[in-house]
Amino acid sequence: MKYIILPNMPRMNGRHYCIAKSLVESGHEVHYVMWDLPYTLPPKKMLRHFIDAPRRTTTTFEEFTVHHLPRLPFYWPFLNGWLFQRQLRKLFHQLKADIVFGESYTNETAVPKDLPLIYDLADDYAGPADVFNSPPHKIAFKMLGVRSTMRKQCEQALAVTVVSKILEDYAKPFNPNVVILPNGVNSPVVRSVLRTAPATPPPHSLVYATGFGPWSRAVETLEITSELRNEFPDIRLTLIGDGTEVAAMQKYIRENQAESYIDYHGFVGNQTELFRLISQHAIGLNISEKNAWRDASHPMKVMDYSALGIKIVSTDLNEVRRLGYENIFLFGEGKEAFLDAMRKALRAKTGRQDYASITQRVLRDYDWEVITKNLTAIATRGLEQLAQTSVCHVTPSYPPQLGGLEKVVEVLAATEARQGLRTSVITSNQGTTAGTTPGQVPVTRLRSFVFANTTFIPALYWKLVRLPVDSIVHLHITQAFTPEMVWLASKTRGFAYAAHVHLDVPPLGVLGFLLESYKSLLLKQVLRGANRVIVPTDDYKELMIQKYHLAPERIAVIPNGTDHAIVKSAKKAPQGRLKLLFVGRLSPQKNLPLLLQALAHYASTYDKDFHLTIAGNGELREALESQVKEYGLGKQVTFVGSLSGKELEDTYESADIFLLSSFVESFGIVLIEAMTKGLPIVSTDIPAVRNVVQDGTNGILAAQEPQAFAEGVHRIASDKKLYEKMSSNNLKRASAYEWGKITGEFIRTYREMV
Repeated sequence: MKYIILPNMPRMNGRHYCIAKSLVESGHEVHYVMWDLPYTLPPKKMLRHFIDAPRRTTTTFEEFTVHHLPRLPFYWPFLNGWLFQRQLRKLFHQLKADIVFGESYTNETAVPKDLPLIYDLADDYAGPADVFNSPPHKIAFKMLGVRSTMRKQCEQALAVTVVSKILEDYAKPFNPNVVILPNGVNSPVVRSVLRTAPATPPPHSLVYATGFGPWSRAVETLEITSELRNEFPDIRLTLIGDGTEVAAMQKYIRENQAESYIDYHGFVGNQTELFRLISQHAIGLNISEKNAWRDASHPMKVMDYSALGIKIVSTDLNEVRRLGYENIFLFGEGKEAFLDAMRKALRAKTGRQDYASITQRVLRDYDWEVITKNLTAIATRGLEQLAQTSVCHVTPSYPPQLGGLEKVVEVLAATEARQGLRTSVITSNQGTTAGTTPGQVPVTRLRSFVFANTTFIPALYWKLVRLPVDSIVHLHITQAFTPEMVWLASKTRGFAYAAHVHLDVPPLGVLGFLLESYKSLLLKQVLRGANRVIVPTDDYKELMIQKYHLAPERIAVIPNGTDHAIVKSAKKAPQGRLKLLFVGRLSPQKNLPLLLQALAHYASTYDKDFHLTIAGNGELREALESQVKEYGLGKQVTFVGSLSGKELEDTYESADIFLLSSFVESFGIVLIEAMTKGLPIVSTDIPAVRNVVQDGTNGILAAQEPQAFAEGVHRIASDKKLYEKMSSNNLKRASAYEWGKITGEFIRTYREMV
């Protein structure tokens, strides 16, 4: 699985670093996102923040990738929030990530709603404002929207992981999928350190490893350590970590000449070195102030101390008490309670050997590998549930009508159903009778009529507003009416929809200006209202951006696929009569008059010994049959009507070269079908086709004039090596367009929409 991990602080330590490291060791791909936070920086570091904040960097740290996303320096929460979401969304799509595991708690770093999220509540992030109860804290946390961000992230997440019962109770009203995922320990490192750790550390040696913030009671701990020297002259205290209280700690040590028994070690990022330092001591301290904020967290340091088999003096925090370990000496409020717990721990004659069972329990139950396996199980369940979302395909036409659109919808819906989605189709009754056909993919055909080449389905809106609100509608766009009905129903009902643009037809004829007016007034609103716009090629993506002013990150490029079997062997160069093939709707966009003119030129210039099979039906058939006679091609051109299934595949396989003369295409499924049989291709040189056919590699791209097209046919037919190279290349490329693979991209897009 490919994770994006978003920690609450931009540093390589703590819970999310440990999870990232363990995920990589378990074979997952991890991308760690860093985002500068200026809120607790001392003045000396502000200049560094000003320089570093706008910089984008991507580096490798240990075995995972770290992405530092640029931001505006200092305090711009709303602008930075927009910037962060835009960058995170782009990164997610570029990486083709599966899930975001995030600890966002401000409006600067909220994960966008369209990304699949496991929200990690590892703390009550709004706690500091409540605990310190100061106006600056309250104003800052209000502007950062901490409480509202926590709630919204809980609501939108596939699941919420929490570290404590308090946080579980907080999250459950907002999300039914709440799972306790405690902090863990690095068992392999602990076991390695224990092999060389002293069996009996100095009995009065203390270690306090933490982030020394205002709640850490740091200076109070130094004072109590000094006071206890009267009873325990050999007492020693080692401080490991950094934070806002370090300056006050160092001042105390200096002014009280305490260097001989208090050692400030600073921050230690390397876990082996950190655990080695801790293991040299008999007692670990976990003594932050008791309040609602600290009660909500899971005691990571208590787990580390327990894994190393040392005694612990701890504030009586909820999650520490719930552990019930014999090595923990709890104390309540007040200095005397603190002193009393310290004395009990210092006098206790127990050591590492007495706590061996606790060590084994922690290493077994709280190993980070166990924690990350649970996380992956949670993520997998969430994504599976997302994949089971109900998807309703809405299309103006569907088989038995035959064409590229109809093929795409039929095969895509069936493949999605086979992959576990609840898939259905709503369409017109063109070509068949109205009603609902049950099956793996239920198809509802509504009464309809055709006017001005547009299919009108009067009852479509009323059918759509009866869909479950959590449905995803996959709208297939080739003509008017259907898109507007989906857009209007989504506004009424509130379901999400993807607008799949199969073809953006240019204006034709004297009334062509009406089509352009429709696009600018109505279709533009449909596309902008969609949760995702799907197009088959990069060229179409550029068209959507330029023509309809859509944001690039809202457009998914997903090619069409094929379910045709790929033959095993490339074709040999043709011998004897050249067999040419066209498959498609006999409509103006296919530009078949050009194809017939080109073949008339081919016959008069190169060779008359060829035969063209035209497979398909449409409104231009009679006119085309007349043109065949006009050009004297009656014996060389055969119209066979619409073909499907094995008959169509056999027709492809028996041909030598595939021809496509369109002046506009969004993709050209027939090109992929031809590739599965190893057919070299001659096509007009138009934008969408260039994404499938590379000139001289697997086909020829010809100018839209008869002589150039005829020359392209001759070039392939007369060059044996070129023919066989193109045939081989098409078989290699065809596997990338199998529906089983392509469908995964559609499911990923649905996931992003929910």
